[in-house]
Amino acid sequence: MSKAASKSSARAALAGLTFAALVTASCATTDQDGLASETTSTASMPTTTEVHVTESTVPSIEVQPAPPQPELDGAADELTDEPAVDDSSEENQAGTASGAVEEVTDEADSSSEAEGLEVLYMGHSFGRPFAENMEAAADLAGIEGHNQLIVSRGGEKGAPQAMWEAPRVQDKIKAELDTGTVDVLVMICCSKELLNSGVTESWAELEIAEYALAQNPDTRIGLAMPWVDFPRSFSDTAEHRERTDDGYQAFQAFAEQLSANLGGADVFTFYHGAAIYELREMFEQGALPEIESLIGPRATSIFTDEKGHAGLLAKDTGTLIWLNAIYGIDPLDVAMVDNYDVDIRQVAANALESTAVA
Repeated sequence: MSKAASKSSARAALAGLTFAALVTASCATTDQDGLASETTSTASMPTTTEVHVTESTVPSIEVQPAPPQPELDGAADELTDEPAVDDSSEENQAGTASGAVEEVTDEADSSSEAEGLEVLYMGHSFGRPFAENMEAAADLAGIEGHNQLIVSRGGEKGAPQAMWEAPRVQDKIKAELDTGTVDVLVMICCSKELLNSGVTESWAELEIAEYALAQNPDTRIGLAMPWVDFPRSFSDTAEHRERTDDGYQAFQAFAEQLSANLGGADVFTFYHGAAIYELREMFEQGALPEIESLIGPRATSIFTDEKGHAGLLAKDTGTLIWLNAIYGIDPLDVAMVDNYDVDIRQVAANALESTAVA
């Protein structure tokens, strides 16, 4: 199976091990008991208590002459206690590619040389919007043939362990992997055992990765780190990002161990939550003209609800982190996105730099 090679440099992250706090801050709230797996449909995903399977929905990162418009109906644009993530109301929050465990940051191969990959995302709504955006982002970068698969479930039920322990959900994930065509499997942080162990071990990520590799030994395993939920409970960006910044180094070490346990398989981490923190900091500095509030309508706010689901600007910026992780493409090498006053490519590049070690 052909795969796109990405140039990268090994990255560590910021020091500290306050990951235990992440249990309550990022994984403890259940949004909705449902699952979604997708199949090249751009229709909105229904809210349901069932497990859905889809392939990528409602891209928003396309270059457009007009400002971004809300993707949900008007009622969903208001602040609510229910999650309002782009096209569906589900999930919760807080994983680049290349050899063993690395995070892509170096200059990438020219986008014209990159070949489209089949990517399966399994997780909650602090990862799903970016997966939904990946086909459009790949097109923007000149990559043809990206195929995005999604199996999603709400809140803490979207963590790898919880998904794998649910028989119907596990069946959906296995059905996608059984084709043997999945090039990249992305799982989001974090399983209960991983958190309880101090981010040192988790049988679920290992078992899921082993199953994926049994179907296709070339599959790369991505571990995604989002942001901490309930943003209004933090006084500023520095406080908001402290837990995931401190925990990311442990997350990377876990990925290294996972790679070793898998016989040297390609396991990589990426931190799209850093892009959301960058945007929040810019907002606090008055550097985001189009953003009127921290939480509010998705077109003019960083977050759409108190839970902290991503608005349009956050969704599109975070997607460039995913593009970098999966294809090794520097955000600044992507065509300009005209939807916003701010250059989201530079914001994404700053986010990558903020989690790098000199």
